Amino acid sequence: MNVKLDGQVWTGDILSWAVSGGTRQINATEPSTSIQIFMPEDTTGTFNPLDNMITVSYYDGTTTWSNNIWGEVTISANSDYHVEGEFNVILASYFNSDTLTFTGGSFYFKDE
Repeated sequence: MNVKLDGQVWTGDILSWAVSGGTRQINATEPSTSIQIFMPEDTTGTFNPLDNMITVSYYDGTTTWSNNIWGEVTISANSDYHVEGEFNVILASYFNSDTLTFTGGSFYFKDE
């Protein structure tokens, strides 16, 4: 997964994913932070995170940002073996008034 986080490049490996109750969750981590994306299982298209179909979450080791306040997530592949898409979102913390801007995000995983 690659994204600019408040203008700084963030790159993490998708190390796990899970499917439960019709929702697919992918988890990307780099040494001290992580990004999770929750999406409807086996669904593709472009989504506004405000509609609660897609959730993007970021954890920096102490705070979680997962209150989607703006953005767009496009899912081009979504199966048990291949997940791919792009995202641009602004997230807010549930614990304070801080926001984070994610631009030019992309995620890709293919189990060969």
